[in-house]
Amino acid sequence: MSLFRRCFCCCCDSHDQNESMRESLREDVDLASDSESGMSTSSGRSINEVYGVDSMHFPPALLRQLEEKHGSSVPPTVSTEMTVNSVSSRLQAREDKSNINRTEDDKKNSSLDTRFAVMENLFLECVIRGDSGAFEDVDLPKFFKACDLYRDILSTLGQAVGVVLRDIDANLGQSKAAMEQCPSQRGTLRSYLSHEHAGLGPIMWLTRGLEFFLTMLVLLFTGTGQNAAPDAYSKTLAQYHGWFLQGVVKQGMRMMPGRDSIAATSGLCLEESALTVQQRKELVMRDGPKAAKTALEIIERMKEVFVSLNRWSTTKA
Repeated sequence: MSLFRRCFCCCCDSHDQNESMRESLREDVDLASDSESGMSTSSGRSINEVYGVDSMHFPPALLRQLEEKHGSSVPPTVSTEMTVNSVSSRLQAREDKSNINRTEDDKKNSSLDTRFAVMENLFLECVIRGDSGAFEDVDLPKFFKACDLYRDILSTLGQAVGVVLRDIDANLGQSKAAMEQCPSQRGTLRSYLSHEHAGLGPIMWLTRGLEFFLTMLVLLFTGTGQNAAPDAYSKTLAQYHGWFLQGVVKQGMRMMPGRDSIAATSGLCLEESALTVQQRKELVMRDGPKAAKTALEIIERMKEVFVSLNRWSTTKA
């Protein structure tokens, strides 16, 4: 889970960023001390040399701070005219430099509000597209990363999903292990399915489980929310289960959380401490259906790959 918590951060808005940078600029200017020959820093270098420009124009407010600091007026060699472009370009340069140290996940997820939105991004990133933009394959390490978050989201939904979690843990763990045994030959879905190994069954059932859960979310968020879990089961997993297993699973489906329960669940919003319960519900209701639909479309394309390679078994469990 820590892998994702690193992604769960929101950056400040542009106003706060600029204020922070301006404060940093003020601190730099405060280091300056005037001398008989003109304005210079404590290291003896001129302000022009420090900032690497031919001329530096400071806002009047900063000049007043310097006057207060040194007890005298700023040397006349420094203009009191505010040059907006000069300051703005310097602020932008500092912002660009700070972005270098941010991870790609930080940048991608900095404006996201819920785990559902992050999950949607992760599923989109795992898709390998051709020159035309059409779906071609799936990057499995990225897909498993999306599955980790899918599992993490499920874990917040209460004890009713306990059996589902155990099933996911087994299938996800075995699928990862099979890929890691030979990553050069099993790094994409097509290559993974093109070889005989013990991970073929687990990744098929992992995909089926995803199809069920995502279908349930779509029915919950976009329909009436009634009987979403049993209906999703009938549309997806039921066709792969024998009659006895179907009866057992259908009983469990009635215990799955409903729409209001999921929307109010703690742990689905990234900045939860700053949100009211109602705000959390609104964000989950906004991001949940969109993420589920996006991920479900990718699962449907993955199923087509399974079928095309004759790896989608119809044998009932």
